[in-house]
Amino acid sequence: MLRDAPVSVELADKEERSLLEVGENASDNLYEEADGTARPQRINLLLESFVGVGTPLKHAKVVGVPVGYVLKASRSGCQYLQRVDEFGTPIDEDEGHKDYGSGFKGDKHRPKFCASKKSLGKYFGIGVELYFRFLLFIILGNCLTVLAVLPNVIPHFLIDVDSSDWAISSLFNFGEIYNKRKLFYLSSYTEDTFYFWFASTLLIGLSWFFYGWGYFRFMQHFLSTRNVVEFDEHNFVEEIIPQNSHVSKYNRAFRFSFSIIVFISMLGISCGCTFGLTIIEKNVMSSTLASMGISLVITAVRLIWTQIAVLLNIFERHSTWSAYKSHLLFKWFSFKVLNLVVVYISRWLVMEQFASQFSYSWDIPDFPWEGSASESYTAEVENACGLVYMGDQFLTLVFVDLIVENFLEVFLPVVIPWVKRCYNCIKCCGNKVSHKQLKSEKRKNRPEFDIAEEYLEILYRQFVLYLGIPFFPSIAALYLFVNIVELLVDRFRLIYLCKKPPTLTVTLKRHIIFYMFSSAVVAFGSFPIGAGFILAGYDYGDPNQCPGGFWPWNYLKK
Repeated sequence: MLRDAPVSVELADKEERSLLEVGENASDNLYEEADGTARPQRINLLLESFVGVGTPLKHAKVVGVPVGYVLKASRSGCQYLQRVDEFGTPIDEDEGHKDYGSGFKGDKHRPKFCASKKSLGKYFGIGVELYFRFLLFIILGNCLTVLAVLPNVIPHFLIDVDSSDWAISSLFNFGEIYNKRKLFYLSSYTEDTFYFWFASTLLIGLSWFFYGWGYFRFMQHFLSTRNVVEFDEHNFVEEIIPQNSHVSKYNRAFRFSFSIIVFISMLGISCGCTFGLTIIEKNVMSSTLASMGISLVITAVRLIWTQIAVLLNIFERHSTWSAYKSHLLFKWFSFKVLNLVVVYISRWLVMEQFASQFSYSWDIPDFPWEGSASESYTAEVENACGLVYMGDQFLTLVFVDLIVENFLEVFLPVVIPWVKRCYNCIKCCGNKVSHKQLKSEKRKNRPEFDIAEEYLEILYRQFVLYLGIPFFPSIAALYLFVNIVELLVDRFRLIYLCKKPPTLTVTLKRHIIFYMFSSAVVAFGSFPIGAGFILAGYDYGDPNQCPGGFWPWNYLKK
């Protein structure tokens, strides 16, 4: 829990010291393992800062819930304190939160769109402030990635790219601009810029493993500067879910097995759609349209799974809220990551492993913006060079993220409450409804601003960036722009469109660091497009058929 939350935390035992004091004054300064053995603090901090795996303080005491509050959990399982009256009825703390487009003026203390992060924290809770500071932390990391990419991209355009490709007249021709996109891909690199690309990609790849450590240090600085105490979620007396306590371990194991089956089935659906679109992509002259279709499938399946995962998590009947949250976050994030990995395994199967079996003679005309087959980038060369497919896929993923997902984030919070109000009006047709009741309905119908879900969205975007850097170095600049847009869109949603989020009692620091480290491991070691495979010289497709006429790491093998 956070000390500067609008309530004071009372210890279950009045005579015991606070958790912070106990942690600082513990004589042996040790952490306790599951089997009761002790682990030195230095090792524990090392694991927690890089991997997000740590154990609670051995001498930490359990805290109770303050008088006038009850412990509740959000959809994602994050615990928060709900204010109640003397009869135990929840008090609506969303009063005064402005409805976008309504005449309701709202609370005079409500922050403006351009308010500082600290002002957002005072009004919406410190959990919201931490989220926006995390987003700024990621944007800073993206800026450093762009700087690390420049020694790779600038020599490429100075050495490998002909100046005639950037004639002023071609900038007004959409077809020419469309074909120029391949100059940003690894497929257009030559042996003259191989070492620039290799050194830059290796440096960026190694930096991924230090993101978690950087965030850990940032959190330490923030907590000490703001004099905030961070409690572990296991330190709450009422952390157990009473209605699930009677479920046996065999019953729960059966429920977990069912969830795994549904998880695999959803991945199979995504894989089947991707497999079919990849076959079309291999045999049709346009790789961009097929890549756009695959990106839309990835996004649609991911959004559907977000809702299914919540239902499955409820079905599993977890015994504690911390277990509920951990399982749900793992379902969300692991599906996003594996869903993308499956896409590239499908590509590898169709484009390389069984290329001859999936080659067909389809007589389909050129698309008008791609130019004729006599141009330097022909359909045959595109189909033979796997790097062009990789670049197109990552480019379309960026645009779907920027346009489609941000549109849904802004559009749905406006439409869903309107639909619910219309339904309630029809349902209550003929009944008199007061103005106060209408305003209350508006507040209840607004969508939630789930901080845990927002965190995972940013982490997934970082994972896509990690995978794309070796094939499409300029994707770093694109995702820097996307994250800046995300910062503005989230501010708008929080202040004008969504419910006022509850004040969380715990941070998500360990989960964030763990998923940062997991993203780095998967992005570096996943087959067949992990940075480790690419840097080691794995040939993706026919090395001699790329538009640049050279597969960069073939130079290393000579």
